[in-house]
Amino acid sequence: MRTSSALFAAGVALLAVACEPKPPTVCSHLPQQRVFVGQTGTVAPCFEDPGGGTLSFTAESSDHSVATANSVADGVVFGGVSPGEAVVTVTATNDNKLSAKAAFLVLVPNRPPTYASHLETARIVLGRGLRLDLRELFTEPDGEKMTFTGTSSASAIAGVSVVANSALVTGLSGGVAQVTLTATDTHGAEATGTIRIFVPVWTTMLEDGFDEQVSLDDWTGLDAKLSVKDGSLHIEPLAEGYFGVASRALDGVTDFEIYLGMKPVTGGQTGVIWRTGDAGIEAYLFVTGELTIGEDRANWAFAWLSSGLWSDPFHGESDLVKLGEYADFNIFLSQDNIRISTGDGVLFSKHILDGTAPALHEIRLVAAEQTGQFDYVALAGFPLDDPGAKTRQVRLPVLDTRTRR
Repeated sequence: MRTSSALFAAGVALLAVACEPKPPTVCSHLPQQRVFVGQTGTVAPCFEDPGGGTLSFTAESSDHSVATANSVADGVVFGGVSPGEAVVTVTATNDNKLSAKAAFLVLVPNRPPTYASHLETARIVLGRGLRLDLRELFTEPDGEKMTFTGTSSASAIAGVSVVANSALVTGLSGGVAQVTLTATDTHGAEATGTIRIFVPVWTTMLEDGFDEQVSLDDWTGLDAKLSVKDGSLHIEPLAEGYFGVASRALDGVTDFEIYLGMKPVTGGQTGVIWRTGDAGIEAYLFVTGELTIGEDRANWAFAWLSSGLWSDPFHGESDLVKLGEYADFNIFLSQDNIRISTGDGVLFSKHILDGTAPALHEIRLVAAEQTGQFDYVALAGFPLDDPGAKTRQVRLPVLDTRTRR
């Protein structure tokens, strides 16, 4: 028979068990999550506290190099760092410092590189090369390092070599080749891009040594008296303030070189203008002589005509230009690069345009103030109707009767 004291003790024990603090419980499973590098997602874990108290949360990623995890007021924010898998563990703690855990898997898928370039075709001058920064042609959405390779469908026409992040495509013989470039990320995912390479054959479009008066049959004088004397062309300007011009029209030439034998003069200017008929850049000018540009003295200058206005000229005073003496000048224009040189060195070399330069449709030998003398002129390049040409075909406007210098 129990005594009252024994019954009291049992009741106290039962009450103590009933009032013992309990940890939170997990009321729902957290599903697997998927997120890309640089993106974030949110989950709302479900915990209950038997005591009805307030719960605090923490979140921890098993691999911070793959995914991050942070608790916020209404859940857990996780983010992708690099491709892989990580387990995010969420811990809920009540007022009695008791806790419960729930975990979910975060997948960060690997995305392959993409070929992001709009470069579909390119023309390469025979014997010259096109260098490509492959980091500009491909993008890697996960920020991984890429390795590159390149192949040519016709290595005898266009050779390709890849070193680190750079590809050099070289024109070896006339024809068409397909160059395939491949980018591979650190997980082995690949992307490819192709460029159609056209290597045209260099053609002599114009060659005149001015050995006889009959040479002038192909030239038109504008504000000038033209004559052939002692094996050279003489251009005598007739209008003050304007160039005297010997003009010759062409069907259109791209990626070309102009060869000139001419005599820079004291007190005057001699040089060449080539017209494009393009709405962007209408003409280019290279002159030599005794020049004053702003406050500078110069013996050569280069400029271009756009929207009826000449650009500020590039200019200089070089020992390579000797007034009163014949010299050989070479002007090379390929896509957006121009180089002007003499037999002894380079006067000027620069990328002056964004993209392909307009084609040449007319060449003008010019002289101002003094009679200009030209020993020869030659032009080699690629005809505009070449099937590999990627230049703008435009109609040449009506020629000015005068060319202002």
